[in-house]
Amino acid sequence: MAKTFQLSDASVKLVGELRKANLLTRVGESIQRRSVVRAASWRNALKRMLSNHWANIRLEWRNRLSFELCQRYRSQYQLWNDIALASNALLDPIIREAVERLDERLGVRSLAKKQLFYSIRIDLGGAIHEMEYTTLVPLELYRSLLPWYLDGHVACDLEGGPFSGRLVVY
Repeated sequence: MAKTFQLSDASVKLVGELRKANLLTRVGESIQRRSVVRAASWRNALKRMLSNHWANIRLEWRNRLSFELCQRYRSQYQLWNDIALASNALLDPIIREAVERLDERLGVRSLAKKQLFYSIRIDLGGAIHEMEYTTLVPLELYRSLLPWYLDGHVACDLEGGPFSGRLVVY
Protein backbone atom coordinates (compact mmCIF):
# COMPACT_ATOMS: atom_id res chain seq x y z
CA MET A 1 0.00 0.00 0.00
CA ALA A 2 1.35 3.43 -0.95
CA LYS A 3 2.09 5.86 1.84
CA THR A 4 -0.17 8.92 1.89
CA PHE A 5 1.63 12.25 1.75
CA GLN A 6 1.30 14.28 4.96
CA LEU A 7 0.68 17.98 4.46
CA SER A 8 2.44 20.45 6.75
CA ASP A 9 0.78 21.64 9.94
CA ALA A 10 0.19 25.04 8.32
CA SER A 11 -1.68 23.47 5.39
CA VAL A 12 -3.74 21.25 7.68
CA LYS A 13 -4.59 24.32 9.78
CA LEU A 14 -5.70 26.17 6.63
CA VAL A 15 -7.96 23.27 5.66
CA GLY A 16 -9.48 23.44 9.15
CA GLU A 17 -10.09 27.17 8.73
CA LEU A 18 -11.69 26.58 5.35
CA ARG A 19 -13.90 23.88 6.85
CA LYS A 20 -15.09 26.31 9.56
CA ALA A 21 -15.45 29.27 7.18
CA ASN A 22 -18.67 29.74 5.32
CA LEU A 23 -17.22 29.47 1.84
CA LEU A 24 -19.25 31.27 -0.82
CA THR A 25 -21.90 32.47 1.65
CA ARG A 26 -21.23 36.16 0.93
CA VAL A 27 -21.00 35.85 -2.85
CA GLY A 28 -22.70 38.88 -4.36
CA GLU A 29 -22.68 40.98 -1.20
CA SER A 30 -21.15 44.43 -1.24
CA ILE A 31 -17.43 44.84 -0.72
CA GLN A 32 -16.13 47.95 1.00
CA ARG A 33 -12.47 47.82 -0.03
CA ARG A 34 -11.01 49.96 -2.77
CA SER A 35 -8.11 47.57 -3.24
CA VAL A 36 -10.39 45.16 -5.14
CA VAL A 37 -13.01 45.35 -7.84
CA ARG A 38 -16.41 43.75 -7.27
CA ALA A 39 -17.75 41.80 -10.25
CA ALA A 40 -20.95 43.40 -11.55
CA SER A 41 -23.14 40.29 -11.21
CA TRP A 42 -23.03 36.53 -10.74
CA ARG A 43 -23.04 36.11 -14.52
CA ASN A 44 -20.13 38.56 -14.85
CA ALA A 45 -18.24 36.86 -12.00
CA LEU A 46 -18.61 33.45 -13.62
CA LYS A 47 -17.61 34.79 -17.03
CA ARG A 48 -14.48 36.34 -15.57
CA MET A 49 -13.69 33.29 -13.48
CA LEU A 50 -13.80 31.10 -16.58
CA SER A 51 -11.97 33.54 -18.85
CA ASN A 52 -8.69 32.76 -20.58
CA HIS A 53 -7.29 35.88 -18.93
CA TRP A 54 -7.82 34.54 -15.40
CA ALA A 55 -6.72 31.04 -16.42
CA ASN A 56 -3.49 32.45 -17.87
CA ILE A 57 -2.78 34.53 -14.77
CA ARG A 58 -3.15 31.52 -12.52
CA LEU A 59 -1.04 29.44 -14.89
CA GLU A 60 1.70 32.10 -14.64
CA TRP A 61 1.50 31.86 -10.86
CA ARG A 62 1.85 28.06 -10.91
CA ASN A 63 4.63 28.29 -13.47
CA ARG A 64 6.61 30.73 -11.34
CA LEU A 65 6.50 28.38 -8.37
CA SER A 66 7.17 25.19 -10.34
CA PHE A 67 10.00 26.80 -12.34
CA GLU A 68 11.82 27.89 -9.19
CA LEU A 69 11.35 24.49 -7.62
CA CYS A 70 12.44 22.62 -10.71
CA GLN A 71 15.55 24.77 -11.14
CA ARG A 72 16.71 24.95 -7.54
CA TYR A 73 14.93 22.24 -5.53
CA ARG A 74 14.37 19.32 -7.87
CA SER A 75 13.93 16.67 -5.17
CA GLN A 76 11.23 18.70 -3.39
CA TYR A 77 9.59 19.48 -6.73
CA GLN A 78 9.05 15.73 -7.13
CA LEU A 79 6.46 16.00 -4.32
CA TRP A 80 4.20 18.33 -6.38
CA ASN A 81 1.69 15.61 -7.37
CA ASP A 82 1.68 14.12 -3.87
CA ILE A 83 0.79 17.54 -2.47
CA ALA A 84 -1.96 17.94 -5.07
CA LEU A 85 -3.50 14.55 -4.26
CA ALA A 86 -3.36 15.15 -0.50
CA SER A 87 -4.81 18.65 -0.75
CA ASN A 88 -7.55 17.62 -3.18
CA ALA A 89 -8.62 14.82 -0.85
CA LEU A 90 -9.14 17.37 1.94
CA LEU A 91 -10.42 20.29 -0.13
CA ASP A 92 -12.87 18.56 -2.47
CA PRO A 93 -15.61 17.84 0.10
CA ILE A 94 -15.37 21.38 1.48
CA ILE A 95 -15.59 22.97 -1.97
CA ARG A 96 -18.37 20.63 -3.12
CA GLU A 97 -20.51 21.48 -0.10
CA ALA A 98 -19.96 25.22 -0.61
CA VAL A 99 -20.89 25.01 -4.30
CA GLU A 100 -24.07 23.09 -3.42
CA ARG A 101 -25.04 25.78 -0.90
CA LEU A 102 -24.42 28.45 -3.53
CA ASP A 103 -26.57 26.50 -5.99
CA GLU A 104 -29.45 26.58 -3.49
CA ARG A 105 -29.05 30.36 -3.25
CA LEU A 106 -28.38 31.31 -6.86
CA GLY A 107 -29.62 28.35 -8.90
CA VAL A 108 -26.27 27.61 -10.52
CA ARG A 109 -26.50 25.36 -13.60
CA SER A 110 -24.71 22.01 -13.41
CA LEU A 111 -21.95 22.90 -15.91
CA ALA A 112 -21.28 26.15 -14.05
CA LYS A 113 -21.16 24.25 -10.74
CA LYS A 114 -18.49 21.95 -12.12
CA GLN A 115 -16.49 24.86 -13.52
CA LEU A 116 -16.82 26.79 -10.26
CA PHE A 117 -15.68 23.74 -8.28
CA TYR A 118 -12.50 23.38 -10.34
CA SER A 119 -11.78 27.09 -10.34
CA ILE A 120 -11.93 27.21 -6.54
CA ARG A 121 -9.88 24.02 -6.30
CA ILE A 122 -7.14 25.65 -8.40
CA ASP A 123 -7.06 28.65 -6.06
CA LEU A 124 -7.14 26.77 -2.77
CA GLY A 125 -4.86 24.01 -4.01
CA GLY A 126 -2.44 26.65 -5.27
CA ALA A 127 -2.43 28.25 -1.84
CA ILE A 128 -1.56 24.91 -0.26
CA HIS A 129 1.26 24.37 -2.75
CA GLU A 130 2.62 27.81 -1.85
CA MET A 131 2.39 26.94 1.84
CA GLU A 132 4.13 23.60 1.38
CA TYR A 133 7.02 25.20 -0.47
CA THR A 134 7.16 28.55 1.35
CA THR A 135 10.53 27.92 2.99
CA LEU A 136 12.04 27.28 -0.45
CA VAL A 137 10.12 29.71 -2.67
CA PRO A 138 8.23 32.32 -0.61
CA LEU A 139 5.38 33.27 -2.95
CA GLU A 140 1.99 34.53 -1.83
CA LEU A 141 0.05 34.72 -5.07
CA TYR A 142 -2.66 32.15 -4.39
CA ARG A 143 -2.43 32.81 -0.66
CA SER A 144 -3.39 36.41 -1.33
CA LEU A 145 -6.83 35.07 -2.37
CA LEU A 146 -7.45 33.25 0.91
CA PRO A 147 -8.89 36.16 2.92
CA TRP A 148 -11.60 36.55 0.30
CA TYR A 149 -12.52 32.87 0.32
CA LEU A 150 -12.46 32.78 4.12
CA ASP A 151 -14.78 35.82 4.11
CA GLY A 152 -17.33 34.04 1.90
CA HIS A 153 -16.48 35.59 -1.47
CA VAL A 154 -14.92 34.13 -4.60
CA ALA A 155 -11.91 35.34 -6.60
CA CYS A 156 -12.84 35.94 -10.24
CA ASP A 157 -10.07 37.71 -12.11
CA LEU A 158 -7.24 40.18 -11.90
CA GLU A 159 -7.43 43.49 -13.70
CA GLY A 160 -3.92 43.92 -15.01
CA GLY A 161 -0.97 41.59 -15.36
CA PRO A 162 -0.28 38.37 -13.46
CA PHE A 163 1.83 40.04 -10.77
CA SER A 164 0.11 43.40 -10.46
CA GLY A 165 -3.34 44.84 -10.75
CA ARG A 166 -6.51 44.70 -8.73
CA LEU A 167 -8.25 41.51 -7.77
CA VAL A 168 -11.84 41.04 -8.93
CA VAL A 169 -14.07 39.30 -6.38
CA TYR A 170 -17.75 38.54 -6.02
